[in-house]
Amino acid sequence: MSEGSTGSGGDLVSGRANLADGSTKIWAKTPDPETGFFGEAILHTETLGDVNSPGDLGEEGADDGTPPMRSLIGTISRGWSGTYKGPCTGLVARGGKAAGTGVVGLGGGVPEPGGANSEGGIGIQGLGGSKLPRSFEPTVVPGAGVVGQGGRQDDFDNQARIPHAAGVIGIGGGNGRKIDLLPLHDINVTGGAGVYGQGADLAISLVPPLDADGKSVCGPSVPSGPLNPGAGVVGRGGAFTGSGPGIRQGDGVVGVAGGVPFVANPQGAGVIGNGKFGVVGLGAGLDGRGGRFEADWEAQVILTPRQIKSVLSDKPAYPTMRDFYTAVPPLSLPFPKDGQPGDLLSLMDAAGRCDLYLCTMAATKRRHAIWQQVLLGAPIVDDAFKPEPK
Repeated sequence: MSEGSTGSGGDLVSGRANLADGSTKIWAKTPDPETGFFGEAILHTETLGDVNSPGDLGEEGADDGTPPMRSLIGTISRGWSGTYKGPCTGLVARGGKAAGTGVVGLGGGVPEPGGANSEGGIGIQGLGGSKLPRSFEPTVVPGAGVVGQGGRQDDFDNQARIPHAAGVIGIGGGNGRKIDLLPLHDINVTGGAGVYGQGADLAISLVPPLDADGKSVCGPSVPSGPLNPGAGVVGRGGAFTGSGPGIRQGDGVVGVAGGVPFVANPQGAGVIGNGKFGVVGLGAGLDGRGGRFEADWEAQVILTPRQIKSVLSDKPAYPTMRDFYTAVPPLSLPFPKDGQPGDLLSLMDAAGRCDLYLCTMAATKRRHAIWQQVLLGAPIVDDAFKPEPK
C-alpha cells in the first residue's frame, strides 16, 4: 500500500501520514465562471452515511462500504508551542470579508436535510487548560473556557453613536421557534455589554395526552411547554468544599460600575453591586415593584448603620403628631390599591417633604389595601444641625 508523502511536492495519500516542510494550501477555483465551483465548502471531512442513501457529494463509488461502528471526531487541529513553549492556537477560522462568521458550531440535533434522526449535541464547548503540578513555567496560568470580545466601532466614523458589539450573546431556547446561525437582536440593544443574555420565551400548546408508552390517547388536552420563561442571566457562586477558614458560599453575580476599583471580597451574596448606586430596581407594568426581599428567619432587609463621630442620645424620641392617615386613603392620593403587607412606599410633596408608608393590610373585595405612615422623630432643622468634627 502506498505510503504518504515524505516532503513537500509529494502526492497526498489518504489513510496515511503525510509529511511536508511547508504549508499545504487548498485553493478553490473554477475554470468556467458560468459553471461555478462545485460543492458548498472547500473541504469536507465526514464519514460515510447510510449505505442505502446516495453519497453526500455525489461521487461515484461513495456508497461502497459501510460506515465505522465507533464514533469519530470530524477534525483535529493541534498547534505546536515549539521548543520555547510559546502559546499557539490550535485552530484559526476567519469568516468572509463581508461580515462572515469565523466559527459556527452546530450540535448534532440542528435541523438539516436528511437529519431527521439527529438530536442533542453542544454547539460549541470550550475547556480551559489547567495548571500542571510543579510546573516549570511559573508564568503560565489556567486558561479560560471561553473568551468573547466584541468588535469595535470606528472611533472617528461613528456619528450615529452606535455602541460596540457585545462580547458574548446568549439566547436561550434558540431565537423563538426558529434556529438561526446569527442572533437577530439589534446592536443598539445588545451592544456594549460584556455578556448579553436573552431568556427563552414561554410558549404553551395544548396537545393530546400521552400514555405510559408515549402514545396519544383520548382525553382532555394537556399543556405542553416549559413551566416558566427562561432567565436572561443566571449566576451561581461556587460552594466551599475544603477545610479551614473561608466564606462558605461564593457570590452569584458581582457587578462593578465603570471606573470603580474591583475588590475581591466575597460575601456569600446572590448579587453584589458596587457603584454610585449599588443596585437599581425598576418595576415594570401596573403591578411591578422596584425590588422584593424575602427571608425565612432573619429580617428581609439590613441597613448597615453609617458610623459617625457624634454621640447619639439614648433617650427615646417621641415624634410630634402630624396628619397620619387612619383609614383607606382617598383615590386622589398615590397609594397602590393592591399593596401587599410589608410594602414600603416613600412619597415626597412639592415642598420637598418626604414621608415613609408601610402597607399593613392587603386589599379585599370590599376595600383597597391599607397603608400607614411610619412614625418619625422630631425633625432636625438647619439651625440645629452641626457638622461632624473632622
